[in-house]
Amino acid sequence: MEVAPAGDGEFVYVTSTVRPGERTITRVGVNEEQLLASTPAIVPSQGEALIASEPGRWWYSRHVRVENRSRVFFVIGADGVVSRSETGDLRERPLLWLPVPGTSPAGLLFSMTGNREQLQVDEVTPDGVTDRGRFDWNTSAPFDAPSRLQWSVLRLGDDRLAVISLERSGNQAERGLMLRIFGGGRVTEHALPCHDRFAGDLSAASGAGGTAAVIGLSAKHEVVAMFVDVDHPAATECRILSEPGESAVAVSIVAADRGFIAAWTREDGTLRGCELKDMRSKPIVVELAQNGDTHIPFPRFTYIESERVIFVWKDRDGSVTTRAMPQHLTGYTLQLEVLRLAAHAGKGRTR
Repeated sequence: MEVAPAGDGEFVYVTSTVRPGERTITRVGVNEEQLLASTPAIVPSQGEALIASEPGRWWYSRHVRVENRSRVFFVIGADGVVSRSETGDLRERPLLWLPVPGTSPAGLLFSMTGNREQLQVDEVTPDGVTDRGRFDWNTSAPFDAPSRLQWSVLRLGDDRLAVISLERSGNQAERGLMLRIFGGGRVTEHALPCHDRFAGDLSAASGAGGTAAVIGLSAKHEVVAMFVDVDHPAATECRILSEPGESAVAVSIVAADRGFIAAWTREDGTLRGCELKDMRSKPIVVELAQNGDTHIPFPRFTYIESERVIFVWKDRDGSVTTRAMPQHLTGYTLQLEVLRLAAHAGKGRTR
């Protein structure tokens, strides 16, 4: 199940039906639910995702194989109007479909080449396919196949795309973080510092000035954050956000007006978040909710809507809940603390 805010307190969610591979897309308002679209009962072979592009606009995509033919389905919602499209006759041997966050529906399709020694990368949109290049790939570890939960794609300010991935390189026993930039007809690769900090799921977002932020899980389920200058990746910085002994099960991050908003779900169901501006100082962490579902958490649960950040989570009873807060979480938290202290001082004077 995936969910995204749709403006005016509403949200859209994608869920499975009793028919294998079929998905329904539903809009949920304050007092009503409306079925917007459904997809064919074809099991997605390499990935799917729901993207909230801006208030009132969203899109969903999924890759499937039908009779050995590779294709991508798109469902697009804009101001209450829902449309569909399909891009077919794609390459054989696909390994991963990775949607590109943004206002326009698009994604990267990673496919094994004929010699099985490289991955071919194509950008797929409703209008067609663009060859983005290829890179060497370690085929000796099929169990380490690309995963949407450990690979993130970002659209940079120019025509370039950046892919940050947690993978095993060559015969290495441990996995590391890789940065690949696709643009200008070529692919550049960089092994990122802090590779020993990340071991589980990760999420990434692109901000101003060519900076990307990554949040992920360590081997001990700590929450680790990293800033990456995509043009100077050697200057990468990272730090642990979670408290000692805190164990997280899911992470999410989004670009905001002044940096980034990171959030994570702890194994006890508590949802926490913070504002990230740099890696030098530990941010102030805000507790956002409790009793969240930790069995199958949403792959993404932070969104920007105008001047607010929207947190979306599923309670343990299965209901979907949203909470809107100011983007500047640090200032908001400090203001609440000042009001709390002032109220406490006022009670002391009246005794």
